[in-house]
Amino acid sequence: MELTRQQAREVKGRVPEVASVFADLLAERGPGLEPPAMAELLSAALDRVRKAPPPALPATATHAVEQRKKRFEYWFGTTILDIAPAHLTDAEAAEALCAHDPGLTTVQLAHDLACRRYAIDGDPGPLNAYFSGADVDSESLLPEEQIGKGRRLAHRLRVLHWEAGKRFLELAPAHLSDRAAARTLGQAFGLDPEGAEIVEKLAERRYAMTGDYRAIEEWEAEGRPRL
Repeated sequence: MELTRQQAREVKGRVPEVASVFADLLAERGPGLEPPAMAELLSAALDRVRKAPPPALPATATHAVEQRKKRFEYWFGTTILDIAPAHLTDAEAAEALCAHDPGLTTVQLAHDLACRRYAIDGDPGPLNAYFSGADVDSESLLPEEQIGKGRRLAHRLRVLHWEAGKRFLELAPAHLSDRAAARTLGQAFGLDPEGAEIVEKLAERRYAMTGDYRAIEEWEAEGRPRL
């Protein structure tokens, strides 16, 4: 039996493991299985490999992973994995994310899933499709290039907020309350702890802590982060 394209992507780089587990399950059940039973065994093998920790990586691959972990897309993907763990399929992950945030738009969902995939296995394909607009329905009123440009600009803004938030977390660690962080940042920058500039820094700090962009959106809309 062959893996579907979706199944192969879910266990990228671990197909030999799937084959080994499938062979073990097949040996347990014995010969002469009908196609439905074979498909059931393959599904069980896939599920077992998805949930098992990946094997240790060689030194060169470990370095590549460490470099990947420094990227915004990896960090954000890990926040999505807190909601939709790696053993879930893309469809199951989408359901989990929509249940967590019923207001999630189709575009936001595509971005979240692409970052999640990148955090899991470093596959840049979904991210490239997202940033190029290639994942958009062909009936869209806007061309792919224009959609992709808008997405890249919005993404860059998120990266800038994240980078700023990381710097503020170095000064005011995550264990501090917003009020204590405001005092700490106010002292560090010589600013009023209740002033607008500190409010902005608190919103970016919150974003770097949680990955929840609503902290930024509420600051932009109202001038104060969600407490």
